[in-house]
Amino acid sequence: MFKRFKFIDNQMAIATRNSFRKAVVLSRFQDAGLLALIPSYPALQARYDLYHPAHESLVSGYNNWDSTEGVKQGDRVTVELLYTSAKLLLTDVWVPAILVLYKRLSARYKSIFPSGMSPFNSGGIDEKIESFNTLSKNIGLDTNLTTVKTAVDGTYSQLKLARNAQTGAKVSNYISSDALEVLRVNAMNLQYRNTGFVMDSLFEHRETILPLIIDLVTLREKEQSIYTGGILHGVTIDVLAHTFLDSDSIKVKIVGSGKFKLFLSSTSKGIDSTAISIDANLKTNILVSGFNVSDFVNHRFLTLMSESGDAATYRIELQ
Repeated sequence: MFKRFKFIDNQMAIATRNSFRKAVVLSRFQDAGLLALIPSYPALQARYDLYHPAHESLVSGYNNWDSTEGVKQGDRVTVELLYTSAKLLLTDVWVPAILVLYKRLSARYKSIFPSGMSPFNSGGIDEKIESFNTLSKNIGLDTNLTTVKTAVDGTYSQLKLARNAQTGAKVSNYISSDALEVLRVNAMNLQYRNTGFVMDSLFEHRETILPLIIDLVTLREKEQSIYTGGILHGVTIDVLAHTFLDSDSIKVKIVGSGKFKLFLSSTSKGIDSTAISIDANLKTNILVSGFNVSDFVNHRFLTLMSESGDAATYRIELQ
């Protein structure tokens, strides 16, 4: 058997196989790099003209997918909150009202709740929602419980509507995900071909050009999401270097005292962005767009500045 030549495999496509976000980061880097290099290497104009539309389509597809992902997650939270509220109505209002008329050990109570509260606490969310429909059917035409049955029916209808909306959001997300996958592969294949073009047509300049159009740091970095460390009072430190998207967010908690500031800078320990203030001992969710930078290719150093009089520790989680 012949051993496979590793350069036959497109490393950009492989590295982004499970990360649309990483593909967009790599694409922004190459799109900006090609455009910047055209004055020095006019032969790259044709490659940019070919690549830029693919890049724009990838970013647009990612934004659409990211939007449907947010809707899907929001709908999931809505269903969970509605179900929690329904459970409280069941245990705090409806069951006590039923117990006024039918004791817990009576045959009628057992016909209403043949399995006790178990159906409302076990199984998947669809099974749990249907348990309210079953409760309504078990109450049936009992005129003593008309008010309870009406409330149960109304709650069941709310849960079904919310669940159907969540299911629809999932379908939209899957559809946009499939479309985005095609755009990812196309853009990464063009990056692979652009690499070949430089190696062939601009061979003598390959060491200069390739690092400026291929984001090697992002390409090679392992997915790390949590960063921890310490900071002495009154100093400024680099927390991490990472290529962000403006839609990203960061969770920060600093254990200590006083105030701190975060920057997303273009240089190590730099402060050339809008500062975001952090209070010690509070979990803070930060939108990367709050740093007010437009060039995420160069602004990739997360800088922490201490305005405290004491040493502190930090935990930063990339979302």
